[in-house]
Amino acid sequence: MSKLTKDLNTVAGIVGELGLNIAEAQKRFDLNYLENIEKLLGIAKLLAENTSPAPDALEGAIKQVLLSLAPSRYQFTETTLSVRLNLAQSFDLGTSVGGSAGFGAFAVNAALTVGYSFNYEAAAECRTVIHAIPPDSKTFTDLLGRAKAIGDTALTVPARTEVDTKIHDRLEAIYGKLPDIKLVADGAKKKLTDAA
Repeated sequence: MSKLTKDLNTVAGIVGELGLNIAEAQKRFDLNYLENIEKLLGIAKLLAENTSPAPDALEGAIKQVLLSLAPSRYQFTETTLSVRLNLAQSFDLGTSVGGSAGFGAFAVNAALTVGYSFNYEAAAECRTVIHAIPPDSKTFTDLLGRAKAIGDTALTVPARTEVDTKIHDRLEAIYGKLPDIKLVADGAKKKLTDAA
């Protein structure tokens, strides 16, 4: 029975690994979204540099570009992980004691068989459903309220994965482009002031 118990104990690990793989795939979706936003900001910057619109018009144009051309954001809204196991174990113990005697041309064989056996079969299913929950102000308020308790607890942070690094790099690139767009807008505002 211990082997069956050991088999059942691996189910949680299997489900956990599947869940982590879903989370990694979601990060790749997020990275793709950020890469596309970065490209749009690059286009907005080029438009601003080549057209020199009024500052208010520039801001409106950038918002319009982001709203009308914003890329699709893919997300796992519901994921069901299901693991099914069919377990079977059997045990046989048998021994035989025999003897023979000869009577003329015939041999008589007498055997005694002692046996013990059992069969055990079971099925197990573990189903886990992961839902995507959109952020709301209550959630963040609760998290901020618990920030002190979390800050007092030593946390171990897992190593940054390749996709985490790429997301971080994309965000830095996006933040780096925002001041450039502001500088173009400020330059356009200065030209209007100097012309007046």
